[in-house]
Amino acid sequence: MYVNMKKILLFLFLVLLLGRFAQAGLVWRTESQFIQEGETKCIEYGLYNPGGKDLNIALYVTGDLTKIAQSEKSESVLLKANTLHDNAINKQLCFRAPKNVYQKDCIFPTIGCQQTCQYGNVEYSGDVSTIAEKVGQGSGGQGSSVIIAETAPLSLVVKCEESPRNFSSAYLYGIILIVIIIVFTYIGVKKSKQRKK
Repeated sequence: MYVNMKKILLFLFLVLLLGRFAQAGLVWRTESQFIQEGETKCIEYGLYNPGGKDLNIALYVTGDLTKIAQSEKSESVLLKANTLHDNAINKQLCFRAPKNVYQKDCIFPTIGCQQTCQYGNVEYSGDVSTIAEKVGQGSGGQGSSVIIAETAPLSLVVKCEESPRNFSSAYLYGIILIVIIIVFTYIGVKKSKQRKK
């Protein structure tokens, strides 16, 4: 009986402790997504505040994700106390992949190019965290009013698209060259006839 009472008291203590720090909750629906070269992708997160005080909450990006994030920190959202999970406020973070992540293998510049993807996909990974600040306690206030409350992992994979060697640009350059030769030949013949007259 005494052991059971200790367990119950410990459980209640943990619940109260977790309830004290369970602020600036984060709802996420994905931990990994593909993104194309040069593409901008926005990912939505839900923010909630089950605590007893109003909070300004923002999203913060860490890790390799900072290299492609349009902003490492989102704008803050005011969440009233006791805003529960089901009433979470949606907020987006946007990322833009570089245009030329993968270098193509070309016989000549832009001619006869192929993409083998022999080195696999490039991945940007890190964490998305909620940062909470009590309303009325700015960065200049006393003590530390800013806390990182909850964190979710995120990985964005820049998909490498394999492609066979392409000579279409060579055909285009060939057609342009033939047109130039025909034009200069025509001009040369015309000038030659005018001289004979």
